Amino acid sequence: MKTTEQHRLRRRCDDLLRQVSIPTPWDLRDFLENLGEQRSRPIVLAEAPALADQSVSAQWWKQSDADVILYAPTQSTFYLELNVFHEVGHMLCGHDKRYTPFSEQDMEALTSAPGAASIIFSRSSRFDSDEEREAEFTAYRLKLMIERGTTVADDDPTNAHMRKAMRRALGNADA
Repeated sequence: MKTTEQHRLRRRCDDLLRQVSIPTPWDLRDFLENLGEQRSRPIVLAEAPALADQSVSAQWWKQSDADVILYAPTQSTFYLELNVFHEVGHMLCGHDKRYTPFSEQDMEALTSAPGAASIIFSRSSRFDSDEEREAEFTAYRLKLMIERGTTVADDDPTNAHMRKAMRRALGNADA
């Protein structure tokens, strides 16, 4: 990513994150509840074991009356939060406003569940579109905001590896 483009992206993400309230002490569910209240739409967080067999690690299902974030099972709090924050990044960036909702028939064909979501976003390891990079950058900036206000287990090799990979992928976005 070019430096100018990265600075523009960072400014946009940071501007959006200034509107977000971080609970103290940190709690993911409290954060999502507060964000849902701010957006006037509840945010439901649910583990989805079926995602473990897919190429995505989280999905945002925008329903008519709520936002649902499904995530693949993981033992890493770091990875869980990053997955959830990626979906929150899509919400904060307004990515749902650029899409035409699926019809009920489309959704039933995709999910085999009547009355399912109107729009689906997914987090995978590929960030090959502007929206995916923007959501991922927002996720990383949010993770850094939270970690600066809490104790971080830097000795955890999984956390250290993930932080290093994100800094490399986003051009040391925490600088």
